[in-house]
Amino acid sequence: MVLSHILLRLIFFGVAIAACGSCFALDFKGIELGEPVSMKRMHQVASVSCSSATAVVGGMEQSCVGYTTIAGMNAKISIGLWAGNIVRIIGLTLPSEKYQAVEDALIVRYGQPIRERLPNGMEMAPRWHFSDGSWIQASDSDLFYPGMAQIDFMAGKVEAASPNEDL
Repeated sequence: MVLSHILLRLIFFGVAIAACGSCFALDFKGIELGEPVSMKRMHQVASVSCSSATAVVGGMEQSCVGYTTIAGMNAKISIGLWAGNIVRIIGLTLPSEKYQAVEDALIVRYGQPIRERLPNGMEMAPRWHFSDGSWIQASDSDLFYPGMAQIDFMAGKVEAASPNEDL
């Protein structure tokens, strides 16, 4: 029963990869990483409010925060915009107990993630890598917010930050 609900939710799951020749454009509900986005489009995906963020991360001009869903689960969304409203980071935070349903949905959509181990044997958070250098990382625990899970979508096709930028 639970599995059938998860599969039904996957139909509406907004994370997709669109083929573009030999590369993939990673997006969340139509907001493409590495591409400009309008405020109108962001508001179609989530109820967000934006503020200046230059002091937060080098190169980021705006940080937009609000609420959306992923795999049918309510989540807080953070979108990092660089010059020209280019989306470079989309972060989603949700309660840890909802994490497994989201990871399962990501596996159905993108296949098995890479699960690397640190030299001490600890398993790193699962990652999905794409041909354009973008990636998704999912963690069932957030270092800064105990009891919360974190899903990060990172752009790979935007220009690399300068050595002085703190990413």
